[in-house]
Amino acid sequence: MICFVKKRSRRINGVLHTSEHYYGILKMPWEPKETTWSLGTTDKREAERLLHEERVRREKERNGVLPPRPQQKAAEKPLNELLEKFLADLQVIGRAEGTLKKYRNLLVVFRRCGWDKIGDVTPRSFCDYRAHIGLGPRTLNAALKDTGTFFRWLRRQRMASENPLELVPTVDTRRVEKYRRALTAEETRKLIANAPKNRAVIYLLAVCTGLRRTELEQLTIGDFQLDSAAPFVRVRAGTAKHPKDSQLRLRPELVEALQSLVPAGAKPSERMFPSVPRVRTFMKDLAAAGIPFEDDKGRRADFHALRDTFGTQLASAGVAPFVLKELMRHSTVQQSEKYYIDARHLPLAAAVSSLPNFTTPVENNGTVNGTVTQVADRQNEPQAVAPGREGRISQTL
Repeated sequence: MICFVKKRSRRINGVLHTSEHYYGILKMPWEPKETTWSLGTTDKREAERLLHEERVRREKERNGVLPPRPQQKAAEKPLNELLEKFLADLQVIGRAEGTLKKYRNLLVVFRRCGWDKIGDVTPRSFCDYRAHIGLGPRTLNAALKDTGTFFRWLRRQRMASENPLELVPTVDTRRVEKYRRALTAEETRKLIANAPKNRAVIYLLAVCTGLRRTELEQLTIGDFQLDSAAPFVRVRAGTAKHPKDSQLRLRPELVEALQSLVPAGAKPSERMFPSVPRVRTFMKDLAAAGIPFEDDKGRRADFHALRDTFGTQLASAGVAPFVLKELMRHSTVQQSEKYYIDARHLPLAAAVSSLPNFTTPVENNGTVNGTVTQVADRQNEPQAVAPGREGRISQTL
């Protein structure tokens, strides 16, 4: 181990210059090289005391008595400051603005839980917060998940040793009714027919592609290829929630409606839609079409319900789950099926009607109501019937 203090000296133009402050030189047995730093004092005894404190601190960190230095520094900083660094890191690696906004909402969670620094974050304080805040189960689970993501980043930065909320259970959402509903095909037609032209085109594009509001707002005229043999709209990775470019095919009636909106001489960099309808405007268009904003279950038909309608109509048409996942631009099939398919609009009754009749007896000639059936020839096989079963079988049929 190397551990001593000295004043640094060097020659400048043949003249020896000695530093005013003492420097510490320290190398612990497990460290690859020595470190040298200014102790900021001209008193040798004070310099030796400061060096001794640093040596003891490194020994305690080595033995697990003290956390590493990055964790000690992070524990002294406000959570808001650490969150800003987290958001800056997400922005650098290319996360969408919607993702940044989601994690920025953690500031509200910090304030309402009374968290100022990392040491204030405890399972008990979070459980008390969600017990009295009155938010829905999915919102509470989202807050828990986002906080966990933030602490995983702190761990990767060596600013925290663990996620204090790792063992906090999520709220059971299996019995929670969905708060959003999909529109039926007839309701969608009424909405598009009664809305002003510019908004009707936006609604038609949303329900035929599943584009989100933020994605629609950032589409430019250059993103649309309407004159090609296979028209499509390109969703850029920087504007989409899914971090990769996507090309969404466009139906003929949608292409015709979009072409009518593009002004002559428009530049490719111009926004396709100067504004996308907000909730109040969407509610007015629903009312004009005679569509209730909430159904009898309290489920709302907001703008994002058009994306639900897109997924539900694809499922109703019998689209394969993997194809549905790709069209919805989700990472897993489960995400599409769990959150974006409204089972009330699926052809469930038709599916049950397609089952065969299990109670019609087979006649001796192998027909059911005059229809030829393929029945195994078992005349040579002995048929063993338990005593008393004949009566029960005939009663069942």
